[in-house]
Amino acid sequence: MRMRHKAACPAHCRLAGNQNRAGAKGSYHRSLVLCPGGGCYCPPMASDSPNVPRWTLTDTLYVTFLRVMAAACLWFALQYWAMLTGYSLEGRGRFDLLPPAWKAASTALAMMFPVAAVGLWLLAPWGAVVWVLAAATEIAMHEFFPSIFGINRLLVIAHITVAVIYVLFQGALFLQRRKQARQVRTDLP
Repeated sequence: MRMRHKAACPAHCRLAGNQNRAGAKGSYHRSLVLCPGGGCYCPPMASDSPNVPRWTLTDTLYVTFLRVMAAACLWFALQYWAMLTGYSLEGRGRFDLLPPAWKAASTALAMMFPVAAVGLWLLAPWGAVVWVLAAATEIAMHEFFPSIFGINRLLVIAHITVAVIYVLFQGALFLQRRKQARQVRTDLP
């Protein structure tokens, strides 16, 4: 049986401040549970668990950065797959027409970039690891073997810039978490 709060209601119900949003008494039962003493419905107990911390600006920017990286990885993957299947470069980059070094590198990158894109989009740590492997492969291709793969300084600079930004974000997040951990500890001097 559902009843409104009366003077006979247990003290914890009356102390919960059961009022509506306007502050007028009488509209009590928005989300209620049965009182332990029975006879009336009370607001549910507050959780004893600490609130989940809100995302900071650094967290939001980091997630946005990883999602942009994921989109870029997907773009690189589509470029490699288009080259290997003959949809780009007027069919001259088709897998069966490539020299062995290009076959190995482009096939590996065509597999690594979509995996990295999924990992980065899901915010999984392995996404960044796979991206580092793909970026290191492309940097090695264009810096250490320019006679085979050509020189692409813009791509190398882009990968290095993204890696530096990633490391800076990791450092900022580390400092932020350390600061939050110090604020939580109240027993330390």
